[in-house]
Formats: sequence, structure tokens, C-alpha cells
Amino acid sequence: MANRRAWTFPELRRAGERVEAGETWDQIAVDFGVHSSTLRKQVYKHIGHPDLTKRPKKMMREKLILEAIALRNNERLSYGIIKERIGWPRQVVTLRQSVMRYAELHDLEVFAGFPETRKNRWDNHE
Repeated sequence: MANRRAWTFPELRRAGERVEAGETWDQIAVDFGVHSSTLRKQVYKHIGHPDLTKRPKKMMREKLILEAIALRNNERLSYGIIKERIGWPRQVVTLRQSVMRYAELHDLEVFAGFPETRKNRWDNHE
């Protein structure tokens, strides 16, 4: 794509529509060849805020969340260690929030206590 000064309204409108369809700003920005915040600011400025209520309600990372719940319940690991094990691409807090939301939506139990001896990433987990 062209640099931001040469973007057309249809291109920016399509970017907004892609966000509404469920893609992330980072995914769309790759196609434009710019940082996601630059693209987002241009769409907000020229097109307006996308209607995020149109986004699909599907959990985007359901498989990773289920793996995280299994590790949390079976091995009593911290979310930081679970993030490393399953390859969660975002921050630890988003993993914890996603697990809690998913568990609440599907009536699942998630271990919430502290293990008697804390495990950390330097312990041997085998």
C-alpha cells in the first residue's frame, strides 16, 4: 500500500470494516506497511470510530485458553509460566482475564488458590 498521505477514503473505510469484522489493528497495519497506531489514528480521523459491536462474539484464542485452564487446574502453574508454555502472544493479564471470562461463560472451575510451594520458571517442570 501507499504511504499514509496517499491513502484514499475507500482504503481507510475498508480498514475500518476489517476491524469491525474481527481483525486486529496490527494485522491490518501489516498490509498498509505502517504501525497499527498510525493506521488507527488515520481511520479515526477521516472515517470515524469503527462499530465494534459488529465484531464476531467468538473467542479468538479458544484453544490456547483451554490449554491454559488445563495447566492451571492440573499443574497449578502461575499465569506467567502458562503464558510461556502455551505461547500466548499478549500480556499475562490478558491471559488471566481471558481464562476467567471463558470459565465464567462456560461454567468451568479454575484453580484460584496458591500452591503450598510456589513454582517459578526456573524450577524443573518435568
